[in-house]
Amino acid sequence: MAWEALGRDSGALYRGTRLSTAGALERASLSAREREFLDASRAAADSEQAAARRSARRLRRLTVLLTLLLITASATTFHAIRAQGTATRQRNIAVSQKVAEQATAPRSTNPALAN
Repeated sequence: MAWEALGRDSGALYRGTRLSTAGALERASLSAREREFLDASRAAADSEQAAARRSARRLRRLTVLLTLLLITASATTFHAIRAQGTATRQRNIAVSQKVAEQATAPRSTNPALAN
């Protein structure tokens, strides 16, 4: 058997259609070596499927994490822009009040400017 000649290399195991076809055979009609080969093939296929599921699960988690980070960054940016607008309005009000105070200050010391 090629699998044993290759030192039971997992690359020589059946996969896909070959494994499905061989799996449909009556186990009682197979020799012990053939059953061992099919069992190893099924175990390898199950292991590959489990790895694919883990990879897909990791990818979903990463997608969710990146989506949450994007939402957080967007919300933070929106909040920062609003805060900047508020700060600008408050600064403009403070500057206008200071200018108004500076304009009315000479009235008390120089009544001629009151007109």
